[in-house]
Amino acid sequence: MVKKLKDSGQQDYNKRTRIFFLVVIVLYTLFLYGNTINNTYSLDDYIIQGMESQFADKGIQSIGEIFTTTYTTVSSVDGVDKSFGYRPMVRLVYALEYAIFGVRPGVAHLINILFYLALVLVLYRILQRILRDYSIWFPFVIVLLFIAHPVHTEVVASLKNRDELLSVLFSLLTLQLLIKYHDKDKIRYLVFGLLLYVLAFLSKPTALAFWLVFPLTLYFFTNMSWKKIGMVFGLLTLMIVIGGMMPFWFLERVRDVSMVDNPLYFEDNIWNILGTGIYGLGYYFRLLLVPHPLLYFYGYDMIPVVNLGNVWVILTILFYAGILGIAIWKAREKHVISYAIF
Repeated sequence: MVKKLKDSGQQDYNKRTRIFFLVVIVLYTLFLYGNTINNTYSLDDYIIQGMESQFADKGIQSIGEIFTTTYTTVSSVDGVDKSFGYRPMVRLVYALEYAIFGVRPGVAHLINILFYLALVLVLYRILQRILRDYSIWFPFVIVLLFIAHPVHTEVVASLKNRDELLSVLFSLLTLQLLIKYHDKDKIRYLVFGLLLYVLAFLSKPTALAFWLVFPLTLYFFTNMSWKKIGMVFGLLTLMIVIGGMMPFWFLERVRDVSMVDNPLYFEDNIWNILGTGIYGLGYYFRLLLVPHPLLYFYGYDMIPVVNLGNVWVILTILFYAGILGIAIWKAREKHVISYAIF
């Protein structure tokens, strides 16, 4: 009886603590990003202003156009308009917003904050599940660091970056449902998870980054068999074809590649391409640890074009080789450090 009372008291404590954590997460997010509601438009938000002219009057009546046309149209240096991309979920969300609220930048920024908050809460739920053998403080602290990381400021503050918010949100929801598919052994979680991954691609193709995160998470934090993980991985690959590649079979995809946006596209030396790519890996890892200075643009001349002999490239190779070795060494144990590195 004493043991049961202790267990009951511990459960009540954990429940109260988790509720407290959720309240802190919500208030912390609103506190850090609430000031963006007063903003108007930033550098790349001309894309959103283009959507305003397209959908402000039509609202939800523009759904047919949204799913059969490209993401945006820009004027190239030769004065010819070029269309590119396919991100209908972003356009659909904005069309619904305009139908309900009209064109109001403050409302658009508030919606961005709410999407970020939803993303954070889903991430927290996932971390609670996969780190359930650790202290309940562990996922809470991770999420607080994630919320406050300065690199995320631009994503929340820029209306154009709603595509990134939606893509990550749908991808995290996919991950949550795949874990539930294992835990509850119900096929509906797998089906809905796969559909959400398609929506992630229809928001932004960077959802591809989660392609390997899904099977890795299932391996490290569930007892799912290799055969079943392989089946899930195959279905996810099919979703990539449907959501990420199929649209370009019926849409024109033309866009000038600018030297300013992607100088490596014009680079003929393979060693410079490899060197700069590796340098970029080191650069972005440094930003993860020391996010200063932050730039509004990371194209031409922001990250130098270097070859494999550059000292920072060599150090980056050694660093990544070292942590990869640790990840492989600990992978058999399903160690959380190994998962974090991968």
